[in-house]
Amino acid sequence: MEDIRLRTGLGSILTRPELEARLRWISGGRYEWNVRLESAKKTHEPLLSAYIDFSNPGPIDLPNSLQYRFPVIGVGPWGNTEPLICLHPALADPQRHGLYFEGEELKCDYLEDFRRFWPRLREVI
Repeated sequence: MEDIRLRTGLGSILTRPELEARLRWISGGRYEWNVRLESAKKTHEPLLSAYIDFSNPGPIDLPNSLQYRFPVIGVGPWGNTEPLICLHPALADPQRHGLYFEGEELKCDYLEDFRRFWPRLREVI
């Protein structure tokens, strides 16, 4: 059987066990990473998605975890026996945002979320 995994300069296609192993490698202490697969809840969503959670610790104790959804290619004619998770920055769909202080104000900052999430994930994919 031909290996269909693809690695590009920006992303990868991995099975869930491969991704879980890589997330364990970067998890530890306050930095926790998890992935789960979930079927679509709405008709406009992909049939199967991977949700990656990151604890996103900050200097103060805020409920600050981040979550991004990535598309999944199901078991199919490519010879894969497990769903394949498509990881690429253009495919990262934010589901849960962090909170950050800007002076005295507490704000959402989508670019800061991505800056904290993607480079660390990118290191292991």
